[in-house]
Amino acid sequence: MRIPDPVLHHSLELFPDGANGNHFGEWQEAGLYWLWSGAMLVGDSPRVVLERTGKEIVEFRAEAHLAHPILAGKLHHINHLFGYWQESDADRIWLQIPREETVVHALVWGGKSGVHEQDRLLWFCPRCGERIADRLLETGKLGIEGFIAEQLAAVRQFNSDAEKRKCRSCGFVHPEAYGFYPRDDTAAEKASRERW
Repeated sequence: MRIPDPVLHHSLELFPDGANGNHFGEWQEAGLYWLWSGAMLVGDSPRVVLERTGKEIVEFRAEAHLAHPILAGKLHHINHLFGYWQESDADRIWLQIPREETVVHALVWGGKSGVHEQDRLLWFCPRCGERIADRLLETGKLGIEGFIAEQLAAVRQFNSDAEKRKCRSCGFVHPEAYGFYPRDDTAAEKASRERW
């Protein structure tokens, strides 16, 4: 009798059902994948995938279903989900599934061995596009829970000094950043999450 490979046979809980053990809104590890799902009410500010090439930004927005690949090495940001640009060594897939009163989102990260080693968090001037700050995370040593803790520490370090958030090219002060989970937001981070 052959036992199925657990990497290929894992169910992602995309929709909340109130059952015990539901991971909706939390990151979960599934073999070579890291998985997250969450929802927002229809009419809330939409989560939009932004990708950066140089100083140019491409927006991926849809009113209906969306499955968008974010390739390894592509600088990206998802509005209202995390307050930085991210560059990862792992591919991701962003899913958007509209329902009657909510829009469900999922982020599937990884899928092959040798990834989840490094991630870079970056902040660019919203006015002129110059890089203001960045932080390299050794994701392979951290795991997903360690990544979540370290990205929040990086956000708090970035937010700690307005002078460090000031663009050296045009003088614009970058707004406060925010981490992945809204439950961890300070008042300033919550206000920033609502804006961008």
